[in-house]
Amino acid sequence: MVRFTGVSSQYLKLDTTPGAEDSAPRKLQYDDRGSKSLKRSTFRRLQAVLTAGLLVSQLAPGVFAADLHEVLADYTLTSWGKKDGLTGPIWSMAQDGEGYLWLGTDDGLVRFDGVRFVAWDGLGGPRLPRAPIRVLSRASDGSLWIGFGDKGGVTQIHNKQVRTYGEADGLPAGAVAAIVEDRAKRLWVGTSAGLFRLNGGRWQQLGLPQGMPDAAVTGVYVDSSGTIWVGTTAGLFWQPVASEEVFQQVEPYTAIIRSLSEDATGRIWVTDPRGGFRTLGYRTASEQGPEPGRGFTLARDRRGDLWVATQGQGLWRVRQRSDPLHSTIEKATVLSGLSSDTVQSLVEDDDGNIWAGTSEGLDRLTPHQVTPVTGLGLVSAIDASRDGHVWVGTAEELLRFSRRDGVWQSDQTRWPLANIHTLRVDANGSVWAATTNGLFRVNGDHLSRMAIPGDQSAIDALAADDRGALWIVRGRDVFRWMANRLELFDRLPDLGTARPTSAYVDRSSRLWIAFTESRVGVL
Repeated sequence: MVRFTGVSSQYLKLDTTPGAEDSAPRKLQYDDRGSKSLKRSTFRRLQAVLTAGLLVSQLAPGVFAADLHEVLADYTLTSWGKKDGLTGPIWSMAQDGEGYLWLGTDDGLVRFDGVRFVAWDGLGGPRLPRAPIRVLSRASDGSLWIGFGDKGGVTQIHNKQVRTYGEADGLPAGAVAAIVEDRAKRLWVGTSAGLFRLNGGRWQQLGLPQGMPDAAVTGVYVDSSGTIWVGTTAGLFWQPVASEEVFQQVEPYTAIIRSLSEDATGRIWVTDPRGGFRTLGYRTASEQGPEPGRGFTLARDRRGDLWVATQGQGLWRVRQRSDPLHSTIEKATVLSGLSSDTVQSLVEDDDGNIWAGTSEGLDRLTPHQVTPVTGLGLVSAIDASRDGHVWVGTAEELLRFSRRDGVWQSDQTRWPLANIHTLRVDANGSVWAATTNGLFRVNGDHLSRMAIPGDQSAIDALAADDRGALWIVRGRDVFRWMANRLELFDRLPDLGTARPTSAYVDRSSRLWIAFTESRVGVL
């Protein structure tokens, strides 16, 4: 039983003028399937965003490399739908502290434990308003906040207690589009009636006096610095200095921004109804991003990849390279088993699974623990160096792998050594490779052949210790290379037909040798 653990081509002008959603708990288990004058730090941060946006906008539209692959090469997909008791499209999702996944649907609130879907009414709790749920958000105190469609309103569920806020609490009628908690643990709600903040049990509207327009809110986001970004039908606004409570316009309205996300460099990404997604301030000449698509929701996983839920083009994973202006798009669609190409909600759970709520069901993408690296030919030996590289010996060459942007890739360091059968990296960083043509050493940018008395092609095993010595086992002979000197260290007992296959030096400087015929020896 497994449960979740603890889920235009120019930059648009910046306008800084104010005004311009079974009572007994079960463990989750898996089945088999700013101000008028900006502060200097704030100004620098905005300047960085603007500079990045200008840089991108001045490059060719193809600056985003849309290299379309199949996202499921790294994940196992499991889907649930009507046949499993799930009805209605899933508009939002949230994972609670006990590991349960909560779903917001047209039919109300649903809890999922990995096997069963149970409606809120079936859990024995107080009744909720009868309205479609559009937003779910988990607050820092563990409570679940629900935002409703139609006439709106929000509900808080905390310790099985339910409290619903509406017009009597200062929250006028209007469908809820976003619920977020800022760094001061204050709740913000964006609705078709505007932007509201919970203050002492009542909702306060932030309007024209605070620089917010009289317009519907389509998305709200709090970045890592605590800045609040608000997408509206009058443009994109931000509050660069929280203490001054003044919003400023960043972009005029050109299209609905439903969702925002921040990457590791501080760049802000937004949904785009033409190109799926874009960085703040970036549009191509055709008003379209790297790949045509109607972006609906963004989510960033623990590895830094951006996930895009689209309306009709499936689920995208955007993998950024070292240059954040270049991206690789990978897709999952109905052709690869996704329940629908209309994806409305995304969440990453505490175990790193990606959950997608669609118009037809629920999909879980479980990351593979082992990622295959193909196209190398026959791999016969592997070892890791202390500088974080991995060396791979094949039938044709010696390769070095480096980890870049979270992915292991073969770099430009390679040596033409054929038929490598044993490989070791010593404590000094030198790479030793035993081949059918003898023993070779790679020391920095220099490759040399090391002379061993006797048969050069019969080396059986190599081992390295913490003192910088390399141990070479050939038949019964054990050689040691240390301080640029080779010596015959010892001879092994006669074991008949048994031959050495591998060697290892432990923390006590003992040399262990494995042999054929199920034998192991220590020197």
